[in-house]
Amino acid sequence: MFCSMRRFSKCRAVGVGIAFMLAAAVASFAADSLEWRAREQKVNADIQSWDLNTLLKKIARQTGWKVYVEKGAATTVSVKFKNLPEDEALRRLLGALNYSKDQTNGVSRLFVFHTAAKAATQVVAPEKKNYRIANEDLVKLKRGATNSIDKLAKKLGAKVIRRDDRIGFYRLQFDDAASADAGLLALASDPSVAAADGNYTVDRPTPA
Repeated sequence: MFCSMRRFSKCRAVGVGIAFMLAAAVASFAADSLEWRAREQKVNADIQSWDLNTLLKKIARQTGWKVYVEKGAATTVSVKFKNLPEDEALRRLLGALNYSKDQTNGVSRLFVFHTAAKAATQVVAPEKKNYRIANEDLVKLKRGATNSIDKLAKKLGAKVIRRDDRIGFYRLQFDDAASADAGLLALASDPSVAAADGNYTVDRPTPA
């Protein structure tokens, strides 16, 4: 479920309030990113400096794998690549560390170690869910803006996938997370833009 234009007022409850959009856009641009596309078994990464625990928590959340690590194993992750197969991505991400994978009762497991797979006994808890839709931004244009959303989207390499011209509110989709982050920085400095932020999912409430 996305924060659509028709429900814009409700989106503020999950951090998409106009008053905070520009600050959020600038802050999020500098963030490192890991995008694990499990269905395609392809991985994108743009990481300047993560420790091993940060990396493994993100892998556990994005893949659904049970992740185990050997006590004392450590590395500094600094990589940048796009569309690598999972095994090649793991080799790049883990550096000098070793890994093995298996599947038991339908559950995939990843073991990360520097001596032997059986030494990887410490469970890595998955990172908490990130509600940001990685490749989307929301945009509110100023009343009487001279620049149209279609021109802005074309300039940024994005598509307008939802629109409400009456209130000047739009949902943009980019090719990937890095493009969406770069788009936020450009939108924040455009004089026609009142506010811009990422798009976020909202968990559906559990039926009573």
